[in-house]
Amino acid sequence: MILSEGALSITVQLLRSPQVATQENAAASIQRLAESPETRSHILEADSLPGLVSLLASPSANAAENSISALLTLTFDRTAVDRLVEFAGISALILQIMSSNQTIQTLAVGIVRNMCSYEDVCDGVVSGNGISNLVSILIGSNKAAHEHAVVSLQSITNTTITAHACVKMEVCVLYIL
Repeated sequence: MILSEGALSITVQLLRSPQVATQENAAASIQRLAESPETRSHILEADSLPGLVSLLASPSANAAENSISALLTLTFDRTAVDRLVEFAGISALILQIMSSNQTIQTLAVGIVRNMCSYEDVCDGVVSGNGISNLVSILIGSNKAAHEHAVVSLQSITNTTITAHACVKMEVCVLYIL
């Protein structure tokens, strides 16, 4: 198994390789490992989030897609969500919501959906300009991302703290209509 042989830490280091193909493969490997709930904690312990988040800005669509796919799978666990918030990954994800690449856009909205399943994390989405970006998804043509955006916005408006912030933003009126 890759975890018992210590290859995970090497794979995480390869996320920062100067070779784009190596970055793409490393992110894809981490994504496949993250599919197993038993390995997610090991992936987080290997300090993978900085490398994965940095690949979101990669000029390689494959590297960005593999990275955001890994992040989506990792955020099925609360620990990953908390670490992503601590690492200030919310702003990087919110930027990806507006990506011209529909796959990246859909995966980013999926991550925000996972994050918004925790009330205390929704505040970070609101303060990071997430509401207007999520509403833009509803207006846009990316049907695959619509459901994630709707659920995220419902989670945001269902929290008492962020509901007040949402009411102050005109863009939420569009969502309610």
